[in-house]
Amino acid sequence: MAVTTTGYGDIVPFSQGARLVTVVVVTPIRVAFLILVVSTTVEVLAATTRYLLRVQRWRRVMRDHYVICGYGTKGRAAAATLVSKGVEPEKVVVVEWDATTAGEATADGFTAVVGDCTRESVLSRANVASAKGVVVAVNSDSTAVLTTLTIRILNPAARLVAAVKEAENSKILRKGGASLVVTSDEATGRLLGLAIDNPHQAALIEDLLLIGEGVDLVETDVTDDLVGGRAPDRTVAVIRGGRIVTSDVVLQPGDRLLELEENEEPPPAV
Repeated sequence: MAVTTTGYGDIVPFSQGARLVTVVVVTPIRVAFLILVVSTTVEVLAATTRYLLRVQRWRRVMRDHYVICGYGTKGRAAAATLVSKGVEPEKVVVVEWDATTAGEATADGFTAVVGDCTRESVLSRANVASAKGVVVAVNSDSTAVLTTLTIRILNPAARLVAAVKEAENSKILRKGGASLVVTSDEATGRLLGLAIDNPHQAALIEDLLLIGEGVDLVETDVTDDLVGGRAPDRTVAVIRGGRIVTSDVVLQPGDRLLELEENEEPPPAV
């Protein structure tokens, strides 16, 4: 009480010995306690200021990055795929409400923002307004819908892909501004059904999802020497005006090719 001055004046020294102890012992301790409180407060304020300055610098330089809402199984796979395609981990920002899971994202090399991805303030901290692409990989369809609507308010131009469990909710997401909607449960079910009688087809589809292994599906521009001719071998489809054309077409300027590309087989284990 005497050291912290709490209730100061309720208890006072009367004897000479008590006053001597107060002057020699309690007063220096009280001064040390005051210095400790002030220094701790200053350090907290300084740390907070440094953090806010880092955030401001990060927001100024972070442009054309990717934001992943949710770091569960789908979010982790999406982040890993981006990295396998050559995206630097520093260009991937994860928005996750669970602090422990957000810490795992940080440990994986990504920038993590802790908070509810349906809130504008949280998405603004992830600098969604300047993002190149956004992945909505939350566990609830209703959360996915609200997140998509909120993102579109902040960034109407970014490519936004979202995953839902129920096919009926995919229509709502498309109306809400999602560029592409993946029905995760139904897609898995279709792959399982295909694997029963056509295991090689299912294996190829699964392999296409693993970037850098086996066979990849790559997208390339049509060069001038190809214009006016047919698509080369291993071309799966032609992208024209944002649409996928699978029929035999004459290539035009601005077309893009979807081609199969085989990766080198890894060397045998010794």
